[in-house]
Amino acid sequence: MINSAEEFISLINSSIEIDKSRAITDKASESVWEDIILKHPDYEMFILQNETISPLTISYLSKSKNWKTRHGIARKRKSGTEVLTYLSNDEDPIVRQAVAANQKTPYAILKKLCLDTDDRVNSVANYNIKLRPQKQTPDS
Repeated sequence: MINSAEEFISLINSSIEIDKSRAITDKASESVWEDIILKHPDYEMFILQNETISPLTISYLSKSKNWKTRHGIARKRKSGTEVLTYLSNDEDPIVRQAVAANQKTPYAILKKLCLDTDDRVNSVANYNIKLRPQKQTPDS
């Protein structure tokens, strides 16, 4: 268990491989992740690598000022519909493109991204939508 932001940062910066491994596999409380995000935003990308982060932490990171963090969240298979919907409206096309590439992105969001003004986004969305069977739902 990672008990503080300082411990997490120490594990990340360690030259000992087992410490770096703990940073990826050990759990931490929501307050630890929040403390890192608020006080050490340069470590947000390292939080993304942790296998135990909760949907709440994923949601919080999806609102980061750092496009690289939002891009990482958009690529994560654990990102839920609410987060992917939010990021599908991101100001940065590379984030929207990652949403379009995520295999967990709901069909309705993909359909919307097919109409995106950025060619890279709509190209990826159109490619991925063709790989899925069309869902017959009111919002698709």
